[in-house]
Amino acid sequence: MDIEKFSPSESEPRTKLSNRILPISNNGFDSDFNYGLSTNQSDEERQRFQNVVEGAREVGEKRERFWNMLVTEVAKSDYQPPQDRQTQILDVGCGKCEEGIVLSAYFGGGEFGSASDHTKVVGIDIKKEDIERAISGHKVPDFSEQITKYVLPSNFEFVHGDATKLDQYPQIPDQVDVVVIRHQQISDDEEIWTKIFQESLKKLSPNGIMILTSFSDIEHQMLMEKLKELEVEVIVDEKNPYGKSTQHKEVTIDRNLTIIKRKK
Repeated sequence: MDIEKFSPSESEPRTKLSNRILPISNNGFDSDFNYGLSTNQSDEERQRFQNVVEGAREVGEKRERFWNMLVTEVAKSDYQPPQDRQTQILDVGCGKCEEGIVLSAYFGGGEFGSASDHTKVVGIDIKKEDIERAISGHKVPDFSEQITKYVLPSNFEFVHGDATKLDQYPQIPDQVDVVVIRHQQISDDEEIWTKIFQESLKKLSPNGIMILTSFSDIEHQMLMEKLKELEVEVIVDEKNPYGKSTQHKEVTIDRNLTIIKRKK
């Protein structure tokens, strides 16, 4: 994989990670938002539209919370982004990769809501339908032709594959600066997840960081026990102040956060 090089100014670093905390909002929608609906539409059509609006609101809030978590916690790791090339980010078990644009913006020194050319995000997931949705969700308009088409930007790549065999996929760099494993589920299969951790660590650069989150305290405890067996240094281990509650009181989106480095 080709890595884009940069020539930063000697007087000022190219990439500075943001310290801006976002207000958690409903992403600009209110509960009575009915734009585009007429009294002639059926109850079913109105409900379908409201479901789309609610979905957009929920995704927006999740992204805001994820951004705030990165701003608050990554600073504690003393991680420094590369200044002469793109930051390489590997999102393991990425699913639809709703966090992809947040990872790109934050680690690329950009603003929330806009992907940065200073990053390359590669996501991998074993579910083909999730990878297809990730690709679709990150496409942007391409106006280079008369008939507008949508394309995946060059700084995003999504791989349908097995995260226990990362070396098999040429789209994944030999070394990455940031590995993200969001909502690791070691309790599902400890052997498989151990292999995923090991494979991900092999890809992590000496100065890179791995960010792991857990849904529950039990899952987090199992993760911490497993990390004791691996050649890692735990840099951050905290309850995420920006986790989003669910209907289950013991389960929170990004409930616990762990940041690790390879032992030197």
